[in-house]
Amino acid sequence: MATSGQVVSHNPPYALVRIRVRNESVEAEALVDTGFDGAVIVPEGFLDANELPDGRVRWNLADGRGALFPTFLGSIQIGMLGPFDVSITALGNEVLLGRDLTDQLTLTFDHGKTLTIAL
Repeated sequence: MATSGQVVSHNPPYALVRIRVRNESVEAEALVDTGFDGAVIVPEGFLDANELPDGRVRWNLADGRGALFPTFLGSIQIGMLGPFDVSITALGNEVLLGRDLTDQLTLTFDHGKTLTIAL
């Protein structure tokens, strides 16, 4: 169950998150990507190489190509908010938070100075 409150990042559009898949927990700076429809993307190799994906998901890339990518079931915590159960896709080279997660939150971008995330 997610706790109430808010988290303030002084490095917008990034927020510090903790991602958990099975017994592995990793902390990272994640880019809030309001143009991404999914929940969470992590770089390939971000998770333990011995972790087998829970499945594969098809994403259409910016160039219009569709491809299948490994997906893991896990959770994410943003400061004291969360944990939230999410689908985590291994793709690209940066941790991204997409709309499937952020649509559950209130995001306030303050002129490039702060990003406030609240329930």
